Amino acid sequence: MNNLPKIEQSFKTIFDMCGLAAKEKVLTADMNLGIFNQLSEPISAEAVARAIGSHPKNTGLFLDGLAAIDLIKKNDNQYQNTPVSEAFLVETSPTFLGPIFRYMLTNEIYTADDLVKLVKEGPILPEKIHTGSDEMTEEEVATYIPFQRAGRAQKIAEIASSLPEFPSFQKMLDLGCGPGLNGIAIVSSHHTMHGVSFDRPRTVAVAKKSIREYGMENRMEAIGGDYAREPIGEEYDLILACDTLYYTKDEIDRIMSKLHAALNPGGVLISIHHGLTDNRTKPEELVLGMMFSGLKGENMGLLDQGFVADAAVRAGFRSIRSYTLDSDWGIQDLDIARK
Repeated sequence: MNNLPKIEQSFKTIFDMCGLAAKEKVLTADMNLGIFNQLSEPISAEAVARAIGSHPKNTGLFLDGLAAIDLIKKNDNQYQNTPVSEAFLVETSPTFLGPIFRYMLTNEIYTADDLVKLVKEGPILPEKIHTGSDEMTEEEVATYIPFQRAGRAQKIAEIASSLPEFPSFQKMLDLGCGPGLNGIAIVSSHHTMHGVSFDRPRTVAVAKKSIREYGMENRMEAIGGDYAREPIGEEYDLILACDTLYYTKDEIDRIMSKLHAALNPGGVLISIHHGLTDNRTKPEELVLGMMFSGLKGENMGLLDQGFVADAAVRAGFRSIRSYTLDSDWGIQDLDIARK
């Protein structure tokens, strides 16, 4: 006679994984339908269906699904965005992140069969640093403006302005600035400091537009170039290196010495980068997010936790303080190095 097995483990973690794909599909479909744009005020499913030209009954079922995952709320038969959806998923919002989320959800469309094939047969691309190291078009760079504007730049400015030396700073460098809002936020939080935005030429073209948009022409300039090969300026009191040192991982000692030399005595380097922990298996979202590109053959240039701090020690920085920055964009390493 058989006995039922003794259960000593829970399979809830695995069971929950099965529902993640459904959530991703619901969010992607919702953004494609533009439903969030209709829900700034309470509205019925029938009214939403009329506005977007959809099937009334199925629209109601779909809205219930959105309410189930807390992207909208339902009161009687009226639906409305949650504050989070209103801020980040409505196209007219100044912090609209739809394009970024859509890119994250659809850029790497692949099936389980694709993964099986890559694991069994190997990569399909010659190994190279990931495409973020290539110079992007102005349109591609501009897609990151909402990302920086929706809290990223403000948080970085908060970190910089909390430094005890900050009031005495006169010049800062935003290295690998992207669209430039991080540097703009830092300079805006200081009364007199001058800022330099540095990135590839087409990227800097977007940063220049940001500088004009925020009325910072008298306090900021933008320089185009390859910081690994070209001069980056000198006599900085503060250098921000945010999500950029991945691309020079193999040259980190030379680059770090270059940053050290560009700082005034007493100057500060702020580094913000994703770092791998637990034998390169965590953080979960970073490892999984980069896995498919890595399987295809791209060298993602991911850094181990402590990689930047160790390089700063070798470059001669007199002190390094390292922190874990847990924010809306994931867990990152925050290293503050003083010359």
